[in-house]
Amino acid sequence: MPYRVRLVCRFPPGIEGGWSKLKKTLSSAGWTVEGLEASYKDVSMKLMSSSTDGSELILNVAGGVGGDILDEFLKTVLPPCWYVDVYYYFRGSEAYDAAKQLSINFEEKGRSRVKLGGVELVVESYPAAEALTVSYRVGWSEGGKKLASKIHEKLMTGGKGKGVLSIWRWRR
Repeated sequence: MPYRVRLVCRFPPGIEGGWSKLKKTLSSAGWTVEGLEASYKDVSMKLMSSSTDGSELILNVAGGVGGDILDEFLKTVLPPCWYVDVYYYFRGSEAYDAAKQLSINFEEKGRSRVKLGGVELVVESYPAAEALTVSYRVGWSEGGKKLASKIHEKLMTGGKGKGVLSIWRWRR
């Protein structure tokens, strides 16, 4: 798979969070939760780490995650979570191609910002690791707007089924 997705759920200050709270929330919304994993349809998410106070959880997404599943997840977890940061990691030739399309000098580490559907994407290049990271934040106010599926579609197909690099042509 040319990319992977990681989600970071942050609970509001002073409100008890943690994996047990997120497990209850996901279970009540129809997700199957066992141990440190939650699954829905053909996608599973695994708790990778947690802050010592449980206020921040990092989930790794496995399976063919689609934007609709990300939207469903965000809609479910944003009432208890303050916000969720979504990270896409591209490696190898996909990272080089994306950097070229963005006119980023991939020989130097760098950061740029792209506005997409009212959301600011942060694009970071790591030439030594041949990697590109695209991230954005979804909060309470954006939770029901299906932003994740729109962004995912642009990242993965450019809205036209052309592939991962079509977003860069689309934004110009």
